[in-house]
Amino acid sequence: AKANASDDEHSNTEKRADVPVAGPVEGLDWLPSAPGEQLCNLVGRWRILQRVGSHRWTTDDLVTAYCAATALSASFSKVDACGRENGRVINYLDLGTGNASVLQMVSWHILSHGSATGVTDLRGVGVEARSEAVGLACRSLSFNLGNVELNDGTVYTSCGDGGAVRHEVGVVKGDFRDLVALSKEGGGATEGRSESEEEGAMRRVALRRFDLITGTPPYFRVDFKTKKVGGGGTAASDGNVVESAVIRQGAMPTSVQSAPARCEFRGGVEAYC
Repeated sequence: AKANASDDEHSNTEKRADVPVAGPVEGLDWLPSAPGEQLCNLVGRWRILQRVGSHRWTTDDLVTAYCAATALSASFSKVDACGRENGRVINYLDLGTGNASVLQMVSWHILSHGSATGVTDLRGVGVEARSEAVGLACRSLSFNLGNVELNDGTVYTSCGDGGAVRHEVGVVKGDFRDLVALSKEGGGATEGRSESEEEGAMRRVALRRFDLITGTPPYFRVDFKTKKVGGGGTAASDGNVVESAVIRQGAMPTSVQSAPARCEFRGGVEAYC
């Protein structure tokens, strides 16, 4: 099975089924193992790992991915962000990626249709601040972009031969509001300060140029009461401690994990621009 093959070319028996397990399985980290985890249909043959009663992908994500894929398809024959023409590399960034539903749907589109229009490589990255969401997103990607042995012993791989688009798609943990400051700092950490692996990954994202950037901003206002405590790092929240946060619009979120997708705890649409 190849990423650029149509889903109609695969029989129903080839499609992967959810496999309930009692705990993590070495080498198969995408298997639902924690309470409430489900490996759900996303697009084509791709799945997404999400939890019952937690943040789950929605129509907002589908519309965003569709608009992004449509815009990208219209520009496939044009030059990329580095001035290359056909035979191009697509550099793609998804801000506030959450469980990576948009990142994966757009990546699926590029891997499924890009090679027919001269795309040779996809380099996609999502930036997400919540550790739980990062973990789920990375596990979903390992299912969709890794090699998986099916029940009949055959191996499914989304990176086939015969002209398939090469890919490097991942998720970085961090607050994307830090990217502007990191891009201004350039290629190294501030003098006298060591840099963590997460900070280094964020810096590499900040210094890249992208052909496509997507995001699904939250839309309910949150009023914060903060207290100044000093600081001076690059993080958007450095120097302040939040004493309270009151959601002023919309219904209360159904879970802690879904709240940031709807409520502006890290800024609204203006933070994405």
